[in-house]
Amino acid sequence: MSECLVVLVGVCTFASLSLGQIKPPRTWHQVMKDFDLAFHDAHQASQLYGHYLLVGAENDYMWINDHTIYLPSGWHHDSDTYVRYHGLTPVGRLSFSNDRLEETKTVVFQVGGGTYDWR
Repeated sequence: MSECLVVLVGVCTFASLSLGQIKPPRTWHQVMKDFDLAFHDAHQASQLYGHYLLVGAENDYMWINDHTIYLPSGWHHDSDTYVRYHGLTPVGRLSFSNDRLEETKTVVFQVGGGTYDWR
Protein backbone atom coordinates (compact mmCIF):
# COMPACT_ATOMS: atom_id res chain seq x y z
CA MET A 1 0.00 0.00 0.00
CA SER A 2 2.76 2.47 0.90
CA GLU A 3 4.61 1.63 -2.33
CA CYS A 4 1.52 2.58 -4.36
CA LEU A 5 1.23 5.82 -2.44
CA VAL A 6 4.90 6.67 -3.13
CA VAL A 7 4.44 5.91 -6.85
CA LEU A 8 1.22 7.93 -6.98
CA VAL A 9 2.88 10.94 -5.30
CA GLY A 10 5.80 10.68 -7.74
CA VAL A 11 3.50 10.55 -10.78
CA CYS A 12 1.44 13.49 -9.51
CA THR A 13 4.57 15.55 -8.84
CA PHE A 14 5.96 14.81 -12.31
CA ALA A 15 2.63 15.65 -13.95
CA SER A 16 2.25 18.95 -12.10
CA LEU A 17 5.81 20.01 -12.97
CA SER A 18 5.32 19.07 -16.62
CA LEU A 19 1.99 20.89 -16.91
CA GLY A 20 3.43 23.97 -15.24
CA GLN A 21 5.91 24.34 -18.13
CA ILE A 22 3.26 24.41 -20.86
CA LYS A 23 2.83 27.96 -22.11
CA PRO A 24 -0.14 29.29 -24.03
CA PRO A 25 0.61 30.25 -27.63
CA ARG A 26 1.96 33.77 -28.23
CA THR A 27 -0.39 36.28 -29.75
CA TRP A 28 0.24 39.43 -31.78
CA HIS A 29 -1.16 41.42 -28.88
CA GLN A 30 1.70 40.12 -26.70
CA VAL A 31 4.26 40.74 -29.43
CA MET A 32 3.10 44.33 -29.93
CA LYS A 33 3.08 44.96 -26.17
CA ASP A 34 6.61 43.54 -25.76
CA PHE A 35 7.75 45.54 -28.79
CA ASP A 36 6.26 48.75 -27.40
CA LEU A 37 8.05 48.37 -24.05
CA ALA A 38 11.40 47.45 -25.61
CA PHE A 39 11.17 50.16 -28.26
CA HIS A 40 10.30 52.84 -25.71
CA ASP A 41 13.25 51.91 -23.48
CA ALA A 42 15.70 51.68 -26.38
CA HIS A 43 14.45 54.92 -27.95
CA GLN A 44 14.87 56.82 -24.68
CA ALA A 45 18.39 55.46 -24.25
CA SER A 46 19.14 56.44 -27.84
CA GLN A 47 18.06 60.02 -27.19
CA LEU A 48 19.78 60.32 -23.81
CA TYR A 49 23.11 58.76 -24.71
CA GLY A 50 23.29 59.35 -28.47
CA HIS A 51 23.55 55.66 -29.37
CA TYR A 52 22.14 54.11 -32.49
CA LEU A 53 18.95 52.15 -32.02
CA LEU A 54 18.91 48.86 -33.92
CA VAL A 55 15.69 47.03 -34.74
CA GLY A 56 15.85 43.80 -36.68
CA ALA A 57 14.16 40.57 -37.59
CA GLU A 58 15.40 37.08 -38.35
CA ASN A 59 13.33 33.97 -38.99
CA ASP A 60 10.79 33.71 -36.12
CA TYR A 61 11.85 36.62 -33.93
CA MET A 62 12.62 40.33 -33.94
CA TRP A 63 15.00 42.29 -31.77
CA ILE A 64 15.52 45.79 -30.47
CA ASN A 65 19.14 46.33 -29.48
CA ASP A 66 19.69 43.38 -27.10
CA HIS A 67 16.01 42.53 -26.44
CA THR A 68 14.55 39.53 -28.34
CA ILE A 69 10.82 39.25 -29.10
CA TYR A 70 9.56 35.93 -30.48
CA LEU A 71 6.75 35.88 -33.04
CA PRO A 72 3.57 33.82 -32.69
CA SER A 73 3.69 30.27 -34.02
CA GLY A 74 3.66 30.04 -37.81
CA TRP A 75 4.86 33.62 -38.37
CA HIS A 76 8.24 34.43 -39.87
CA HIS A 77 10.37 37.11 -41.43
CA ASP A 78 11.54 36.18 -44.91
CA SER A 79 15.00 37.73 -44.93
CA ASP A 80 17.31 39.02 -42.23
CA THR A 81 16.70 42.76 -42.04
CA TYR A 82 17.53 45.52 -39.64
CA VAL A 83 16.64 49.18 -39.29
CA ARG A 84 19.28 51.46 -37.80
CA TYR A 85 18.69 54.99 -36.75
CA HIS A 86 19.94 57.66 -34.47
CA GLY A 87 17.77 59.92 -32.32
CA LEU A 88 14.65 61.06 -34.15
CA THR A 89 15.33 59.92 -37.72
CA PRO A 90 14.09 56.35 -38.12
CA VAL A 91 13.54 54.97 -41.61
CA GLY A 92 12.28 51.57 -42.68
CA ARG A 93 9.88 48.74 -42.17
CA LEU A 94 9.84 45.10 -41.08
CA SER A 95 7.25 42.68 -42.48
CA PHE A 96 6.19 39.31 -41.10
CA SER A 97 4.05 36.69 -42.80
CA ASN A 98 2.10 33.56 -42.04
CA ASP A 99 1.84 31.39 -45.16
CA ARG A 100 -0.90 29.17 -43.75
CA LEU A 101 -3.14 32.13 -42.84
CA GLU A 102 -2.04 34.18 -45.87
CA GLU A 103 -1.64 37.23 -43.61
CA THR A 104 1.05 39.86 -43.24
CA LYS A 105 1.91 42.23 -40.39
CA THR A 106 4.24 45.19 -40.90
CA VAL A 107 5.83 47.63 -38.51
CA VAL A 108 6.67 50.92 -40.22
CA PHE A 109 9.11 53.35 -38.63
CA GLN A 110 8.14 56.94 -39.32
CA VAL A 111 10.63 59.65 -40.13
CA GLY A 112 10.94 62.60 -37.76
CA GLY A 113 9.19 61.48 -34.60
CA GLY A 114 10.81 58.28 -33.45
CA THR A 115 7.47 56.50 -33.74
CA TYR A 116 6.19 53.43 -35.52
CA ASP A 117 2.90 52.05 -36.74
CA TRP A 118 1.69 48.43 -37.01
CA ARG A 119 -0.19 47.61 -40.21
